[in-house]
Amino acid sequence: MAMLREGGFFTVTVRLLSWLLLVRWTVTYVNAACLPLKGCTQALAVYNISQGDQLTQLYQQFSTNLEDLRKYNNISDPDQIIAGDALLIPFTCNCLGDHLGFYFPYDVLASDTVYTIASMTFENLSRQEWIASATPLVDINSIFPGLRLKVPVNCSCGDPSVGLYGLFATYVVQSGDTLEKISQRFKIASNFLTGYNPKINWKNLTAQYDILFVPAPVVNGVFPQLNSSFNGPGGSGSHTAAIIGGSVGGGIALLIILGLVVFCLCLPRKGRDGSAKLQQPLRMEKGLSGGSSDAGQKSMSSLGSAPGVLSDFAVDKSVEFSYEELAAATSNFSIANKIGEGGYGSVYYAELRGQKVAVKRMNLQATKEFLSELKVLTHVHHTNLVQLIGYCTVESLFLIYEFVENGTLAQHLHGSGISYPSLSFLRRPPLSWPSRVQIALDAARGLEYIHEHTKPTYIHRDVKSSNILIDKHFHAKVADFGLTKLTESGMGSVSMTQPTRLVGTFGYMSPEYARFGDVSPKVDVYSFGVVLFEIISAKEAIVRTANTSSIESSSREEHKGLVTLFESVLKDRDGKEKVQKLVDPALNSYPLDSAWKMAQLAGACTQENPELRPSMRTAVVALMTLSSSTQDWEINVAGDNGLGGLVSGR
Repeated sequence: MAMLREGGFFTVTVRLLSWLLLVRWTVTYVNAACLPLKGCTQALAVYNISQGDQLTQLYQQFSTNLEDLRKYNNISDPDQIIAGDALLIPFTCNCLGDHLGFYFPYDVLASDTVYTIASMTFENLSRQEWIASATPLVDINSIFPGLRLKVPVNCSCGDPSVGLYGLFATYVVQSGDTLEKISQRFKIASNFLTGYNPKINWKNLTAQYDILFVPAPVVNGVFPQLNSSFNGPGGSGSHTAAIIGGSVGGGIALLIILGLVVFCLCLPRKGRDGSAKLQQPLRMEKGLSGGSSDAGQKSMSSLGSAPGVLSDFAVDKSVEFSYEELAAATSNFSIANKIGEGGYGSVYYAELRGQKVAVKRMNLQATKEFLSELKVLTHVHHTNLVQLIGYCTVESLFLIYEFVENGTLAQHLHGSGISYPSLSFLRRPPLSWPSRVQIALDAARGLEYIHEHTKPTYIHRDVKSSNILIDKHFHAKVADFGLTKLTESGMGSVSMTQPTRLVGTFGYMSPEYARFGDVSPKVDVYSFGVVLFEIISAKEAIVRTANTSSIESSSREEHKGLVTLFESVLKDRDGKEKVQKLVDPALNSYPLDSAWKMAQLAGACTQENPELRPSMRTAVVALMTLSSSTQDWEINVAGDNGLGGLVSGR
């Protein structure tokens, strides 16, 4: 028996047993979860017609044709489609990995971003992170005209235990929707809607985010029926899977028994001290990769200096680095590698495992902030949010981010932090006006995402120019989520009115937050408005001015908020002309109308009453319009300079 335990036969047997069990689980589970029901190949997508939409453009976009559209829509005249009406667009319901859906091919246009493709072109039927996952070999951050993307849209074949409906429409919840309204619109009983969509919070629907699967009738009002011969989830496909699984299961019964016998023989024996000699498992195995087991054990022991910092905390998609690895990559955290410093620690440039990264070293007292960033950035992923790569809890608390090449917005506007040798590359001409508009739009998109498109949603609470990073293409990413506060899902812009510890940066704090500690998404909107004023003027949030009227000293400084500086100009009848005095003098050329509109948006964002401030979604739409007009201005300026329509460089 000792020979059996130690020899190759045991190893082969256990491996074969494990493999066969895995095969059985995989075949049964994957097929049952993914394969369409018997007779289900067709699905519909609900598209709301907008002003200017043309039917030809729509059926090309959705890879269908007029004949197929007419099967599900009352189309008498293809040239007369009415804005506000809903169009049912047919598509094939296929297996996409572990769920049902379809990849719509889409050719990128000049004005497209992944966000606008998902949220506007496809009306939130898809999401930008889905598009990014579906096209893994493409740099989603820098798409270009003519590039073909795959746009995933999910579908459903129903659930026979709920009802025998055979055709389903993928529907994005609209503003004002309730269970009753959707039930009436689609002429389907509410219990079927809740049954087919068990994960939806019907008491708190989120417009433009929640996606429902709704039984859909054909034009004559008849609901197609599911094939009555269906006998369980997965249709005939899953029945086949069950047979395969059963055959495999029967074939390995003897091996299971043998494996159990061998397992019993191999139970750990007690040592001389009477304790079982079992290998100690590493903590936090989920989501960790890289690093040796020794490094993992050392990380565990180091938690004594920061008690319980990672206990019961699941870290997804983040790598655990060793302290030695970080120290070597930063030249032992030398000043030459330092690229920033904040209230909770310093940031260093490093190259780890062939990748450029920024290493944030936090003191052990910042455990709450460390866990906050770890929690947010391992669950929230967006083009305009900085990406977390890994962490380390040895000697101190470390967070490792993607390295964003062009530093912070504050460094470009104010020159702050450029004293570090590693930031000498930032000594360059000031940001152009188009770059400033793009950076504002990117930051707004990042904030809108955490406010309205995540569950749960988040409030950043420390939005400022030094927390907005600029990449090599002069696009922006919001960073530093150490002060982020979780909110209830779907709270939107409703104030939470809950007192909380006052954190953040003076000059960016909204009045209701500074006075009462009230927190809502409008706190971030206010701070973002201050950032917009900074982008226009290149002045800091707190402006130092000489008080020449002071009797004590003509050189005495006064401190005034940047919001106050713009207030009188925005209220002035001739404000558009007077705002020129506040525009960054380093800007050689800019469209006055664009600068004035950004100032007006900033003024709206910084209103004292939070209920009067726009949402970040509204700010995104306003900045998209501003970006479009700025691009037109840029092309015109380039043409006037004899550049034949070429836009100026960044």
